[in-house]
Amino acid sequence: MNHSINLIPPATQRRYALRRVLRVGVTWLAASGACTAALLGVEWLRGVSTLRELMELEARYAPFVRIAEESEALRSKIAGLQSREEVALAIGHEESGLALLGLLSRAAADLDGTVYFDHLAYQVPSTENASSLSRRVQISGVGLDGVSVAGFATKLRESRVFKDVAVQNTQPYGGGAASLREFTVLGSL
Repeated sequence: MNHSINLIPPATQRRYALRRVLRVGVTWLAASGACTAALLGVEWLRGVSTLRELMELEARYAPFVRIAEESEALRSKIAGLQSREEVALAIGHEESGLALLGLLSRAAADLDGTVYFDHLAYQVPSTENASSLSRRVQISGVGLDGVSVAGFATKLRESRVFKDVAVQNTQPYGGGAASLREFTVLGSL
C-alpha cells in the first residue's frame, strides 16, 4: 500500500485548490460562452436569411398591392358613378311624373272642364326589375257624367302613353248635382 504525505502548507494548498476551481470555472464559462455565441450566430444567420426572403416576397407582392389599390380606387369611382346614376334616375322618374301630370291635365282640359281629377298615384318599379314591370297609375276624380268619365279614359288611351286604361269604378258623387260621378281609372305605362 502506498501512502503519501502532503507536506505543502495549508495556505498553499488552498491557493492551488482555488486555482483549480478558477481554471475549471473559467474553462466552463468560456465553453458556455462559445456555445452561446455559436447559437446566437446561427439564429442571426437565420434572421438575415428570413429577412432576405421577406424582402423578395414583398418585391414579388408589390404588383399585387398596386393592383389592389387600383381596384379600390376603381370601386370607389364605380360607387360614385352609381350614386350619380341613381340621382339621374330619380330625377328622370320625377320628370316622368310631371310629364304624366301634364298629360292628364291636357286630357281633362280637352273635355272642356267636364272631368276633374283630384288624386294621382303611380308606382315605379325598383331599379332591379324596371325592365320587367310596368308602372301602374291610379287616377281618382269627379266627372260631370258617365260619358265624360268614358271620354277621359278614351283620351288617355289615345295618348299612346298608356299600355292599357280601364275605368275601375264610377259611383254617384254625394253632395252635388245628380249626374256627377266619382271615378277611379287604372292604367299601366
